[in-house]
Amino acid sequence: MGVKLTKRTIEAAARSVRDTYLWDSDVSGFGLKITPAGRKIYLFQYRMGGRGASTQRVTIGPHGSPWTVDKARSRALQLLAQVKVGKDPAGERRAAKVAAANPIRTFGEIAAAFLERHAKPNTRDWRKTEYLLQHDVLPYWAARPVREITRHDVIELLDRVADRGARVHANRVLAAIRVLFNWALSRGVIEASPVAGVKAPGAETVRERALSEDELREVWRAAEATPYPFGPFFQLLILTAQRRDEVAGMRWSEINEGRALWTIPGDRAKNGRTHEVPLTALALDVLGSVPRLTDSDLVFTTNGRTPISGFSKAKLRLDQASGVGLTDRDEWRVHDIRRTVTTYLAGMNFPPHVVDKILNHVAGAIRGVAAVYNRYSYLDERRSALEWAARLRSIIEPREASKVVQLLA
Repeated sequence: MGVKLTKRTIEAAARSVRDTYLWDSDVSGFGLKITPAGRKIYLFQYRMGGRGASTQRVTIGPHGSPWTVDKARSRALQLLAQVKVGKDPAGERRAAKVAAANPIRTFGEIAAAFLERHAKPNTRDWRKTEYLLQHDVLPYWAARPVREITRHDVIELLDRVADRGARVHANRVLAAIRVLFNWALSRGVIEASPVAGVKAPGAETVRERALSEDELREVWRAAEATPYPFGPFFQLLILTAQRRDEVAGMRWSEINEGRALWTIPGDRAKNGRTHEVPLTALALDVLGSVPRLTDSDLVFTTNGRTPISGFSKAKLRLDQASGVGLTDRDEWRVHDIRRTVTTYLAGMNFPPHVVDKILNHVAGAIRGVAAVYNRYSYLDERRSALEWAARLRSIIEPREASKVVQLLA
């Protein structure tokens, strides 16, 4: 039980041989510490995360000018409001002390801290952010005092990228530095973000590119002739319609050959949800051709430790072998394979909600209340959809002695 902290109760409080505390009955966590020397100090006590969490304390100040009981209670109410919205006052004070002891002066220093403390622990695609910073920002700003970077500097940087003809890429650079500067602002490194109010330099357009039958045929044939790891990698992209990084990071432990099923765990799926992908006979045959490296669970790897990368160079080699996508007019991206497969599935009259399940889209054809209550996985329907062997055969043929035709016969 607490007592109403007033000037009278505080001045009447007696010291002891050890620290003693009086807790206010009106404001949760607001209290007074009386030291053995007789000092009286206002404080605020709280827990982050409920009863099981450790107790945190913030010192408000000593009793007396300027900290009267009313001013101290008002400050405690402010701290209580911060805790209720998930902020950690004591943690922020500790971070501020660390920042003061180790001031970050240049953009290069803040970029390194941002990647280590924020991007890597909190985002799956932090390597993309790292790439953008290293190739488009740090060459110009690494030694610049971070507090001296202005909005004009930001616009000049983006114009430099856009002038290469990469206006959409400039949008990505803007998004990366916007998050970085907002993080620096939250840490007290800067007083205002120079990115505030800066508009994206390029207009975003929704891509509609899908490979034609002739293009899909040539891409498949080029992939078939391409050795491990990228040949079978591109084939599985076509056969499963899954995302590039999810296929590249495929693990042998995720594959159940008996059930002909590949289970992508939530921590590898883009939307954070575990996703089951039916594997066709042709997909299993492609996997059967893949060499298994000793002591590695990765399906596509060159060193046994990390998944494959270097997709741009691999696709360029595929384009050169297939003749597809070598001009600006017919340029295509790896992600367009998903659109290509789903376009053919739609043409074969498979329902949109089944196609959405194949793509692992959260917001798909089934929405609202129906999406909440409809937990049916449509696994059999998805397996039927991905068994588009007849359609694939009609696209790939005619080709004498084709391995693909033999497998699909």
